[in-house]
Amino acid sequence: MSYRPINLAAVIGSVRNGRFGPTVANWFFGRSRIREVCFPD
Repeated sequence: MSYRPINLAAVIGSVRNGRFGPTVANWFFGRSRIREVCFPD
């Protein structure tokens, strides 16, 4: 079966020091790279 690539993007609402947003974004993109059909931006 053929799959079309899925382009993913994440919008982080706050990137100030001590915020949790960048941690979640890094986890999300790390997990998305596992699948060969997902391409994070």
